[in-house]
Amino acid sequence: MLIDNILFSNSNKKLKNVTINITEPDNNVVQINLTHIGGTEFYNTVKEINILGKIYKLAEDKFFDIYDQGQRLTFLITNVLRNLHNGVLPTYLVWCLLGMIVMFFVLR
Repeated sequence: MLIDNILFSNSNKKLKNVTINITEPDNNVVQINLTHIGGTEFYNTVKEINILGKIYKLAEDKFFDIYDQGQRLTFLITNVLRNLHNGVLPTYLVWCLLGMIVMFFVLR
């Protein structure tokens, strides 16, 4: 048995095709075609499942990332407080009075 040639082709980006030509003692040529799916391409097929695809999409959008969710919440609270503090002195005095009233009720 003699292996004549091995041909690797990557015509399809998802699949790697391997063709092996083997010459037998009676000069018959046997051609073997193998197809290999890469590990990352396997997970792309898992993403195509309906419910898992939605979960993967949420994960890509960082929906489950605690750091990003905390950052969004912090910026939301900061923007609300920034809009309430407009730089006018009477507004600051009202905030001080409201804060003192809250403290009086909490500490009594």
